[in-house]
Amino acid sequence: MQNITEVQCNIRLGNHNLDISDIDFSNFTHLKLDAAIDLEINMSEQELRLRANQYSNELKQLGAKIGELESELNEHHLVIETVSKVPGDRKCFRLVNGVLVERTAGEVLPALRTNEEGIKSTIKQLTDQYKAKDKEFIDFQQKNHIRIASAQ
Repeated sequence: MQNITEVQCNIRLGNHNLDISDIDFSNFTHLKLDAAIDLEINMSEQELRLRANQYSNELKQLGAKIGELESELNEHHLVIETVSKVPGDRKCFRLVNGVLVERTAGEVLPALRTNEEGIKSTIKQLTDQYKAKDKEFIDFQQKNHIRIASAQ
């Protein structure tokens, strides 16, 4: 366990930062800080940049996955629209795990609708994750006074 006297800390009180790294805490058996005081461990500029890049990459990955699923949802919608117009006993072919299987339109349509609902649900979950991660990133930026420079 790291001795608290070896950790550099700042206490943020409103807009004021107090450096407490020179205080000897070795005589304290229990240290309690008011909940209103925000205790932060200093992060180097490199660590801040690395963490900001991690947030950015996670947001990009979530956004790419959401886009991919929205495209797949659109494809499902078009297929459902097309298959709905044909008689239920008409042959149709469906690719399942790389294998082309013969089914009737009546058999395929419920499976397509189930898949469509699953994709919608997954998109909603990923969108919620994206919003939460974005809020977390914005809070991180504000807390550490970070501004992301836009490439123009």
